[in-house]
Amino acid sequence: MKGIYKDSKVIETYHEIAKIEFNGEIIKTKGRTVRIGKSSKGQLNKGYLERVIDNLVDNYGVDQGLALNPKLYQHFKDVIYSDGKYDTFIDYMKDLNYLPVIHS
Repeated sequence: MKGIYKDSKVIETYHEIAKIEFNGEIIKTKGRTVRIGKSSKGQLNKGYLERVIDNLVDNYGVDQGLALNPKLYQHFKDVIYSDGKYDTFIDYMKDLNYLPVIHS
């Protein structure tokens, strides 16, 4: 799974899932009710990011203070990333047990 977060198809898939989950709209088509994702462009100031964070905290037990720590991210970028052990900040956070490791 190393490097999965750099794969553009994976990122696009996760983005589409997030749009449905956190910025969705229910429509009726062909007699069925479906939920579609609306664009998240310009939505960060309208609660979109807060809904994503709340979901991570509520459903995955993510500690917001640890996972969204800008000093830790800066340390990762400046010191940790260059040693090559981690491809992404997410992998680093999982190794520190700040994010859950979800096995599928």
